[in-house]
Amino acid sequence: MACIMKLLRLSRFFSRCISIALLSSLFPGALPAQDARLEDSLLLELRRAPDDTTRLNLLGKLVQANIWADTDKALAYALKADTLAQKTGIPEEMARTRNYIGMCYYTGGKTAQAIAYYLQSLKQYEALRDTLYIGILFNNIAASYQLREKHEETLSYYQKALNCFEQKGNRLWIANVTNNIANVYFYDGNLEKSLAYYQKAYEQFVGLKDTTAQSFALKNMSNIYIKRGEPDKAIELALQALEITDPAFDPRTVGGIKRNLGEAYLLQGRLALAKPYLDEAIETARAHQAGEEEKSAMETLSLYYEMAGDYRRALETYKAFVVLKDSIFNQEKDQAMLEMLTRYESEKKDREIRLLNTENEMKGLRLRQSQRQKASFAIGAVLLAAIAISLLFLYRLKQKAARALEQKNKLIAANLEEKEILLKEIHHRVKNNLQVISSLLRLQARHVEDESALEALREGQSRILSMSLIHQNLYQDDKLVGVNVRDYLSKLTESLFASYNINPGKVQLKVDIDELVLDVDTLIPLGLIINELLTNALKYAFPGGRSGEVILKLKAAGQQLLLEVGDNGVGMDGKAGGSSFTFGRQLVHIFASKLGGELNFESREGTLTRLLIPQQERA
Repeated sequence: MACIMKLLRLSRFFSRCISIALLSSLFPGALPAQDARLEDSLLLELRRAPDDTTRLNLLGKLVQANIWADTDKALAYALKADTLAQKTGIPEEMARTRNYIGMCYYTGGKTAQAIAYYLQSLKQYEALRDTLYIGILFNNIAASYQLREKHEETLSYYQKALNCFEQKGNRLWIANVTNNIANVYFYDGNLEKSLAYYQKAYEQFVGLKDTTAQSFALKNMSNIYIKRGEPDKAIELALQALEITDPAFDPRTVGGIKRNLGEAYLLQGRLALAKPYLDEAIETARAHQAGEEEKSAMETLSLYYEMAGDYRRALETYKAFVVLKDSIFNQEKDQAMLEMLTRYESEKKDREIRLLNTENEMKGLRLRQSQRQKASFAIGAVLLAAIAISLLFLYRLKQKAARALEQKNKLIAANLEEKEILLKEIHHRVKNNLQVISSLLRLQARHVEDESALEALREGQSRILSMSLIHQNLYQDDKLVGVNVRDYLSKLTESLFASYNINPGKVQLKVDIDELVLDVDTLIPLGLIINELLTNALKYAFPGGRSGEVILKLKAAGQQLLLEVGDNGVGMDGKAGGSSFTFGRQLVHIFASKLGGELNFESREGTLTRLLIPQQERA
């Protein structure tokens, strides 16, 4: 039993070090963990996301929100993000999601899988020449090495990371790596150097106002004072760290701090105070799948039972610690990691050699090209005079051709201008002739006493007006091939409301019209359809002075046009338009058929007419 306890004490230093890796350095600025409302909000945004880039950003936030509290859930989001990134084919996104997966495996204690994904991400970022993320990947690989107690390799990768961050001037990452280098010296047993680096990192975190990282640095320094046998100072720093740590953000750090407090109280011989902290540390580590933290706490708990004189439970706890350690740390994982990293370094050297060979080959090609150029210069000098004479001759020919082309273009422009003037004149005369016809109908109406005949003449005037406005717009506008629909319909509706003496306070018009330009062949039947539908609504939808609203909507839907005219009046069943209403409906069907459109009528709480016109030629 005594021999086992001696082995336990000798191993305590090495295993406890594993619990001090700065996990937050893998994801600076991470979102709070275990916030169900935040996660629900992100999932809602994800369902409504308009594009893949937004979805990738939201999945990244979901990874951040869960990586410290629920590794399995974070990994599920990371794998989903990676699938989407592969679909988009964006190199930056593919590199970022591979890093996410590696981080999830790291926090879940699966070091070999983590390094495999880190190396994939690193190669992609090296191809992109992204110095910041190359540094982050070096840091992540070093952290994985740190868990394997490979001190020389760990320092090598941390130094590579630090060089990248110093090159970018990134203060946060410089502080993170400084803290992580302190961890390595702690592993090596160089407590003085480790404490100096922790103090430097802590001061940097204070300058950055990063309380989460400050708490981690304080926890690490308390660990050193435990090792130095100064429990009072260790407890002071651990309590200070516990006060500024948010358990919802980083429960693993809270568990580590409580393990430190338990061990420090053991050093003071205050076993009653130590036990609750050690139990809480183990419970937190198990709840958040933190194998390294659980292993360290189990080892310290076995020491507690030894000091309490309960050697049976001390031995049982130590055996559980050994089993846990063996499940995390084994030679096969080290070999797999070594092979992956050796392969990466070898491939990198091969790339560098190929690049050097390419550069040498390029130098040889440039030398041979230079020699050929010198030979070419002699021949070129002989040909230069002949070429100069030829170019002068061609230049004079070109000047003559240019003058002839300029004259031709002027004639063409003059002809086009003349044709445009004539076309405008035609539209002007058509508009005038339509106005003459409208005036004749108005004069005729003065001598008609039959109300139905009078109404027919008014409707004829409104139909002529709908066509006249089109030709008016064409001769007034510089674009002779089409009419601005919004301006045209604004004039048409204004005229109809005035013609039927509609009180704006009683019947309101709601308009939703896209900015469209349509050709005459489309707009004339479309304008006549709108004229008929609005006329029917104004005449029949609101009998007896009822109030209400009329809607007019014309939208472009891909290669189609969608027209909707409706009202909230009495509906088609309540309208009593007689033959005029029937004739207007016939006209709507005729013009809709001319446009090849699909026509639908609805009568629920009013009347709604919907016309979908396919494959319209826009001007």
